Amino acid sequence: MINNELFNPKLIAFTASKLTQNLNEEGFELEVGLDLESEIKIYQFETPMQTVLKFGIKELKQTRKNVYGSVTWRAAFALTRYLIEIDTNENSSIEQFFKKFDNKKCIELGAGTGLPGICFATLGGYTHSTDDQSMIALINENLKQNRSLTRNRVTFSALNWNDLNQINNISIEKPFDYILISDCVYNKNYHKDLYNVIDLLATKETKIILTYGHRDNPQDDFFELTKDKFIEIERKTVNESITNDTFYWIDSFDIEIIVLQLK
Repeated sequence: MINNELFNPKLIAFTASKLTQNLNEEGFELEVGLDLESEIKIYQFETPMQTVLKFGIKELKQTRKNVYGSVTWRAAFALTRYLIEIDTNENSSIEQFFKKFDNKKCIELGAGTGLPGICFATLGGYTHSTDDQSMIALINENLKQNRSLTRNRVTFSALNWNDLNQINNISIEKPFDYILISDCVYNKNYHKDLYNVIDLLATKETKIILTYGHRDNPQDDFFELTKDKFIEIERKTVNESITNDTFYWIDSFDIEIIVLQLK
């Protein structure tokens, strides 16, 4: 269970790291302001057994043109924390902890830097991470950085939410045990497309874990779409105080964690 108290995954180290390949060849630099001198940030999470789990996540230099997928937002930390804490307590063994999602499969929508999906795979599951085509280089770098944890249990493919061919190609992998979504309901212009993707990929057994920051309530319109077919089985509010991104002023301290399932 999630505690409704302050939690703050500590930013414990910055390590300068250059990419070994020229990602500009993929057109990535022009689209998201890639900075080859950007850093690997080491994020540390305490587990319910009082042990520590660390992830190395590469984040890119932000510009006002691109303030979204290039950094890890608070809602992604909240989703990662949820995955760490779910079905785990202080009496759980290390072996149980790292196998909690054994034989489980998730798809992550709008993955950004990919932290929650990497965490899911670290805890024994299989992750299909998805985002816009422009995020391929960044996510692949983060998969490489965390390969010793995930043991190659994460794959990535581009997914445009209004591209039915891409959605159908991914739906072949159904059923998914989980759909992971962090901070994807900030813009109501995307709500219908996101809802349609979830509707096409979810089965009766799928749990949709969705986290978002409170920003002028655009998320209310999204849940108007989901209320007829999906039931809310869990809701938690947590306060996430970490500020690690350039444009922190558009991020929210209060993060909502909602779990949905088909009725």
